[in-house]
Parts: sequence; structure tokens; C-alpha cells
Amino acid sequence: MTVWKDVVLKYKSCGVYSDQVEIFRASCSGSSIPVFVRSKEFSQTTLRADNTLVLTLASYFGPFLSEETFEAKGGQFCSVKDEKLVSYESFENLIISACAGSNCTGLFIPALIGFGGRFSTNDCSILSGFLGGVFTTPEQVSMDNYLVFRFTNATTKIEVFVDSEALIIRRILQTTVVASGINYAQYCYLNPVFEVTEQRIQQSPSEKFGASELQLHRLNASKVLPKSTRVSESQSQSRLLIIEPHNLLRAGLESVLSKDFLIDSCSDMDALSEQFFQSTYDLMIVNSKNLASSISANIAAIRSRYPNITIFIIGETFSLTSHYLEYQRLKVNAICLLDCKYTELAIALKEVEAGGIYIDPRLEEIMNKKPKQETKFKFTELEISVLRRIQMRERELCTELDLDRRKLSHIKESILSKLNAGSITRAGLMAEAMGYVQLPVIPELDPASGFSLEFKNAILAAQFELDHYEKF
Repeated sequence: MTVWKDVVLKYKSCGVYSDQVEIFRASCSGSSIPVFVRSKEFSQTTLRADNTLVLTLASYFGPFLSEETFEAKGGQFCSVKDEKLVSYESFENLIISACAGSNCTGLFIPALIGFGGRFSTNDCSILSGFLGGVFTTPEQVSMDNYLVFRFTNATTKIEVFVDSEALIIRRILQTTVVASGINYAQYCYLNPVFEVTEQRIQQSPSEKFGASELQLHRLNASKVLPKSTRVSESQSQSRLLIIEPHNLLRAGLESVLSKDFLIDSCSDMDALSEQFFQSTYDLMIVNSKNLASSISANIAAIRSRYPNITIFIIGETFSLTSHYLEYQRLKVNAICLLDCKYTELAIALKEVEAGGIYIDPRLEEIMNKKPKQETKFKFTELEISVLRRIQMRERELCTELDLDRRKLSHIKESILSKLNAGSITRAGLMAEAMGYVQLPVIPELDPASGFSLEFKNAILAAQFELDHYEKF
């Protein structure tokens, strides 16, 4: 059981931890073969450097996203439900609330292991129950290049698939015996990201992408990649700061741009307050994920530290179409999709450095697309803006369109009246039928990896760049 103890220690000792989880479910009688189907749901767990744990549950209904976020820090545990703050006496109660009515025992195990080093056993009683007492001592077996740890009790078996080299939980399979047969839930951890405070091991980034989705997961940010050595110290070069949470993507950007810019890079906004970044920068590339907690506050913080900096936002379609107008109001200099070709990115950087504004043409096409024929409903421009985003949460919609809730409510009532629609869901479906692109745009997923196609293409482009660089 030494390996299992090492896994627990790794999660406990990490300074920053995050993951993305995709869920597969199956149900069958005892004699049937279960057929797993990808659920329209996922979760994101983030253990921040300030010891705040954030759990985000998201489900897709048709083309629409329903999202709920739970946060815990110190002895305080709370969730946001219907845009209201709800507090809990313990972390256990918070998770029970999150999992109410669903089969989610395996979902938060890495989060709980990471959280266990910071709170008492009582606060993490679900973890202590999982590791012993309620369940048996884990049985260790080898399977398909993984170490599998099996925990069982009278009705449930939980199998934890561990990458024995990286000591990372890659998959959890939960099997539960119920009156109607057997229920299965499989949790695939797509992006486990560790930043250990004590020691970081430098490794080569030249791992190859294979057909297996779990091989693609190894191209994640679980290691620190060596920085490019092609940077010239010419005083005539502009200074570029890259803020990108994924180490492989960050290394790819550094490699391809280092011939034109003097580069520093980091994984998150917290680094802006560290003494390491005392330089003055001309440009910044920042992933929209790094700004998600509060875009306006984060942009303001950047401009406060670097008043004359040119800000270049990159991100996936869902994020950029959620905050497109907000970024424009904040006068960022460029907005670009994550899988933009490196040659186009270099050209765009030079364009904005010279004072221009750059919007990815693919993003511009999505945002400006209108039906071929004008509708009979005579919508105002503001009503069209709301109609295209009618499934967004009110708080986010108000922020994106810079509206107060009372005005937004009046606009929605007007839209529903004109469409003779009984609900906003019906209004959204009618808008799609008329030819309006619904925002934000839900990304298309790569069936082999579970990643969005944009993210997968960005990873492969970065890997190609790094492999090419190593040869020269």
C-alpha cells in the first residue's frame, strides 16, 4: 500500500491543485454488459494557493449550460444556489448538498485528499470514511499500465486507477448494487494539475500524443517544462509576459515567440504580485481562464501594474463568446481563439504592438452572424443581444450586456411576448430555428479525448512546435 500512501501524500502536499472531470454512466441487470455513455455533465475542482477549494458542477441541457459553484475556506463552507449564498456547517454537508440525488461518491476524492491536509478529520469525514472504516482496506492490482486500488463495502465497489509514474488519479469507477440491477459511474480526470510547493522536477515536454485519451491527458501541466533558450537579450526587442495555466501550451507559446520577444511566463494571476516580475512589459498574452474569477478586476489589476501594456486575450470559444462584449468595453487590444495558428498569432501580436486591434476572424463571424432574412418580430438590437444569450445566467448576462436586472427582466418579458413563448428555453429554441447563433457557443468535443477540439488542437500544435524546436 506504499503507492496509495504516496498518492495521498502528493494530493495533500500540493500548493495548487485543479482538475476537470468528465462523467460516464451505465446501468444494467446483473447478467448484462454495461455500456458506458458520456453524461452531459462535468466538474472542475480547484484548490487555490490561498487554501480555498472551489468545486464547480456543470450540466448540459440541450445546447445550454447549467453551472453551480461551491467554495470552502477555513471553517466556512458555502455554495451559490439560484444566485444566493447558502452556508453549511461542514464540508461533508456541502458535498452532500452538491451530490444530492446523484451518484457522485468518486467525484470529489482528489479534492478531499488535497483538502485533508488543511482541515480537521471532522471536516473531511467523507474522506476518512473512504480511506477506512466504512470501506475495506484497498486491494491493489495492475491493469492496463495502471495500478488499481479497490475499495468495497456491502453494496459498493470503488476502483481508483492511478498512474504509477505520475502518482495521479486518472479514473474512478464506482459500481453500486441497487434493487433494479447495477449502477456504474466512471469519473475521468482530464486535466489534473499540480504545483507542489516543496520541489519541482524538470522533465522534457516531448511526450507523444497517442490514440488513447488517457495518453493525451499526460500532456498536461503536471510538470514544469524548461523555458526556451532562444531568447535574444537584444534591447530592441519588446518584452512579453505570458499567463497561461497549462504548462505545455505555455511552453509552446514561449518557443514560437521567443525569436521576436523577450519572454517571461507564469501560470496564474497570483504571480503578478510576486517579486519575480519586476520588469516592465510591452505586451501580455493571458488565457481567459486566468481572468474568469473577475474579469474587470483582473484587467484593472493588470493595467494598474503595467499602465501601458497591450493585452492579448486567448481562450476557448465558450469563454470568449461568454465575455466578448465585456472584453471590448474593457478595451483589450486583441481577442483570439486558443487554437489560432502560431503564424497568425505572431502577425496579430505585431499588429496590436503597432497600435491596432485584433479579433480572431472566426470569433468575429460567430458574434456578428445574423439570419439571412429579417424576422417578422421586429426585435430591437438590444432584444436580439438578449435573445442570443437568453439561456445565460442573469448575473453573467447583466455583466456581459452591462444591464441592471430590472431592465433585463423587462427585455425578456418583451421577447417572450413577441415570440408568444412560454419560457426562456422555448425562446432559445425558437431563436435557433430563426437562424440566430446562441451564445455562449458550446464547444465540440473530440470523442477520443473528451477535450474540446480547440483545446486538443492547441495541445498538438504546442507539442509539434516543441518537438520541432528540439531538433534544431
